[in-house]
Amino acid sequence: MNARTRSEIEIDEGLCKGCDICVKLCRRGALQPGNEPNEMGHFPPIAKKELCNGCGVCELYCPDLAITVWKVEE
Repeated sequence: MNARTRSEIEIDEGLCKGCDICVKLCRRGALQPGNEPNEMGHFPPIAKKELCNGCGVCELYCPDLAITVWKVEE
């Protein structure tokens, strides 16, 4: 039996400074510019989890270490 995997993406809004580097780097459009400010007044991105393929580029380039990407077997 083959297990299917899906990707999960989590953004720690308390760490995010809203630089949108992740939004610019995501080729699949899984991260969109945010419209709700966090406690510091920055706008963290919105994750469209259904579009994420788990490549991890956003996690790798986030200067604030605010993004975690992992794969989940179903």
